[in-house]
Order: sequence, then structure tokens, then C-alpha cells
Amino acid sequence: MLFNPRSIVGKVDNVMMKMNDKGIDIAAICETWLKDNNSPTTATIKSHGYSILHDYRKNQVGGGIALIYKTSISLVPIPCPVRASTFEYIVATLKSVTGTKIMFLVVYRPGNMSTSFNSELDCLISELLMKCDCLVLAGDLNLHLDNLGNKLHQQALQTLESCGMKRHVFEATHISGRSLDQIFVFSMYDQLKCTDVHVDSKNGLLSDHFPVFCSLSVAHENKYMKTITYRKIKDMDKDQFHNSLSSILDTCLNDSHGKFGELVSQLFCGTKELLDLHAPVINKTVSIVRQAPWFDAEYRELRKLRRKAERKKTKSLSNLITYKDLCQECTDMAKEKKKTYFSNMINKAGDNPKTLYKLVNKELDRNQAKPLPSTTSDLFELAQNFNTYFQNKIDKIRSGMSPSRNSMNSDEIPQMKLIHEFKPTNLEEIKEIVNENGIKCAPDDLLPYSLFKENIELILPVLVHLVNISLLTGSMDGVKRADIIPLLKDESSDPNNFKNFRPVSNLTFLGKLIERVVLRRLNDHLSSNGLNCPQQSAYKKHHSTETLLIRIWNDLLVASDEKS
Repeated sequence: MLFNPRSIVGKVDNVMMKMNDKGIDIAAICETWLKDNNSPTTATIKSHGYSILHDYRKNQVGGGIALIYKTSISLVPIPCPVRASTFEYIVATLKSVTGTKIMFLVVYRPGNMSTSFNSELDCLISELLMKCDCLVLAGDLNLHLDNLGNKLHQQALQTLESCGMKRHVFEATHISGRSLDQIFVFSMYDQLKCTDVHVDSKNGLLSDHFPVFCSLSVAHENKYMKTITYRKIKDMDKDQFHNSLSSILDTCLNDSHGKFGELVSQLFCGTKELLDLHAPVINKTVSIVRQAPWFDAEYRELRKLRRKAERKKTKSLSNLITYKDLCQECTDMAKEKKKTYFSNMINKAGDNPKTLYKLVNKELDRNQAKPLPSTTSDLFELAQNFNTYFQNKIDKIRSGMSPSRNSMNSDEIPQMKLIHEFKPTNLEEIKEIVNENGIKCAPDDLLPYSLFKENIELILPVLVHLVNISLLTGSMDGVKRADIIPLLKDESSDPNNFKNFRPVSNLTFLGKLIERVVLRRLNDHLSSNGLNCPQQSAYKKHHSTETLLIRIWNDLLVASDEKS
């Protein structure tokens, strides 16, 4: 489907209903008028079981292009290879089941025609054709291709045809009678065919452009399901689990001669076996295609009536009026059911701010996606590639650091008290640290968060015991494990380039607890010996960029007063 809605913001429900009714897999949208990557509009699109790739005008009104596609389809965005000043575009690639690489190019050309458009379009298409087997160009080109007297427009057509692009839209796509919205297809071995092209001039989508529909002979992989793993912790016998956990913790607490790493390993293995006994890991296959929760049986029946009326709308004026009335009735019912759904969800949440924030973030599409490179579908191989990249990056940084240090004479070394050992911790201090920082568990931690929190009073003495052994021996064996999560630095960055990712380490609770105890000891030593730098603002309690800015502002005011 190709459509220019002249702002999808206020028409998203109608557009998505049309796409659902027609069973559209991929839609090229011009003039979205979106102003941000995530918004209530993108949230509505996703609630219908679709995903969106789009580009918008930053700090400008109008414009914008998008590819809306079913969530079961794997479309990968491609960085813009050519800088264009005369048109807006986005590119995405789809790999068919036969291995054919198909690119989708959405173009919107606003304003007056210029000679630069043809040269920029030629450069872009030439660049893309070297990277794919088939290319589908769809968009509002604003070209009067049927006007043989317009040389610039005819040159644009010649440019496209010279690249092997075949035109497929010849009907009027605008109320002016012009064919402004076009679909061009390039197929190297004629393996991609574009058929059943038709323009719906009586669509009721409230735009001066008409939607264009077509069928592409693409056999692509559909990913409707995914496998998740979980434990039924809520169904556990909590008293029995508590007693079994107490026995494991007592064994660790009474062992005062074991090495730190061995004690940690025994404790982690014991709790894992206990979890597997009381709440074994369950694999479940779930759908990855989201459905709007307010779509009930009543609404589906009304949509069926509308679809029947749509097939008869061209036969008579009364049929057309009936179809438009049903369209409006569907729109009104969807709005009312959506309103009722969210009202019930808000009432159900009550005074729980976490649930309310989750609901608002979902409706505003604030949940950040975590894209990964599409170079391989093997997650184990992808993890190895990430590990190799980050390891090589660290090695490169270390190799660039000079091993030599400036030597100091003994007379230049200030006389100060040195730390020879760390003071042991106690139950009160550990409680204070836990209350101050909260409980945050890694996936590979001692216990899941809910069980950790429920049994915290039972676990605290063991934590004190292990922290003191670590402080005494200087060992961190077994607790410096981390789940590395690669996060894209910028949403607009290319996810296929590893340098655009930053590694986020999810450390174990015990490891972070030891670090916080050591930090307290170091801060106490620096404070008692006057070793803190007065100008330091980072990594210092009660100091931040805010206090630094206040200091700078104060110095500026003092300097100004002294001059005056």
C-alpha cells in the first residue's frame, strides 16, 4: 500500500483499519507529519500488530516518510547512502525465503522541480542497485509523468527507466487528476512481480491523495511466535522454600575456613538447585504480534459489515452512503472502546504509580526498543561477535596507554596514613546500604528479585559473612560475573555497526554490595586525612554537575562584583 494522508497523526485509526481490512503487509506513507520517534501515533500503529520505520523533519512542520509493516515481518533499516536536498527518503531491506535481497525505498519530493532532483535520485538508485537483487520505489514524487511537455519530469522518468525501474501506476492518484503517487520496481531476474495495482478513489481517508494497492510476489519469513522462559514463582510453597533456603544459608554461614570463591560457588549452585526444585524453568511459545486489547467480538462483527458494504459501494449511491456511515460507526466504536479500556486500566491500577507509568509509557510509545545486528540469526554467534569486538576495543585502549609513570623522590611524597586493611562490616551497615540503594538483581543472581526481597532478613547475615571474607582476603572470585547488554547509543544509528553499541553490565547483587562497602572505606579514609580535592565534583557524595555549575556561577558573580 502507498498513501499520502497529509498527516497521519489525526487519521491513524482510519488508516490502520483500512490496512487491517485489506490485509496489508507493508505500507509506504508520505507526509506523516510526525514530530518524534515515539508518540501516541506510533503507539496506536503498534497496537494494531504493526511496526514502523520512519524519518521526520526535526524542528519543522510537515513532511516525513514511513514504512509501516506487520510485526511478523523482519524489515531492517539501511543508513541513507546519499545525502539528498530535494527529497526525503528511507530505505529498508527484506530477505525472502529464497535468499533474494529486496529493498524498499520510500520517497517524498516536496516543492518545485529542480535539475538537482534527477541527479540525486540517479545517485541514490545506482547506489542501492549495487546492494540488492530487487528494488521497490514507492512514494509521492509530485511528478506529472503523463505531461510529455514537461522536460524535467520526463527526464526523471527516463532516469528511473534507465536504471531498469518499471512503472506500475498509471491511474490518477490525486483529486487534481494527476498520477503523483508512483510505484517503480526493479527485478534483476524478474523474480519480483508487481500485480493487481489499483487506486481507491473512494476510500474515505480524508486526504487529497488516494491510496494505491498492489501485490508483490515475495515469499518472506513470518515470525509470529517466539519462545520465552520463566518460573512460576507465585505458585511456589513459600514456607517450604524459606525452610530449605535457611538450611543452605546456614551451611555457608558456618563455614569460616572456606575460600571466598568456593563459598560463593556453593551458595549460587545451592540456590539454583532449590529454584529448579520449587519453580523449574518453563519454556513457552508466545505470539510476538500485538493485538489491540479493545478489539472485542462486537467490534469485529461491525468491521465485517463494513467490509461487505465496501465491496458494494461502487454499485449505487445508497451503497456508498451506507459504507461511509459504517466507516464512521466503526471509528466511533473503536474510540469509545479504547476510552473504556484505558479507563478500566487506570481504575484497576488505583494508586500504584508503577502500573500507571507503565500504562502511560505504553500509550505514548516510550518503551525503548533494543535492536540488534541483523548479520546473523544465531544468537550464540552474535554474542561471540559482540564479545570479540568489545574485547578488542579494550585491548586497543590498553595498548595505547603508556606503562611508564612519573617517578617521585621520597622527599616529595606527602606523609599520610596508609590503608593496610579494610575494616569489617556489620549487619547494621549492610542494612543501611541495602535500604539506601535498594535490591537490584541480575538474571544470573543468587535469587530472583521477588524471592530476594521476601527473604532478605534471612540472607543478610550471610551477605555480612561473605563481604567480610572478601575484605579480608581481597578476593572477588565468582561475583564479577555480568550479563552484558549491548544498547544502541542512538536510535538513528545503524544497528549493523558494532561501534554504535555500548556494553551495559548487569552485575550480581553481592558484587555491587562489596564495592559499596569498599567505597565507604575509601571515602572515610580520604575525608579523615584531608585528601579530597575541593574542586572535584564527579564520583563524590553530595557533589554533581549541579553543584559545579553553582560554584562557577558564584565565581562569576564574585568576579563581577570585584570589578565593579
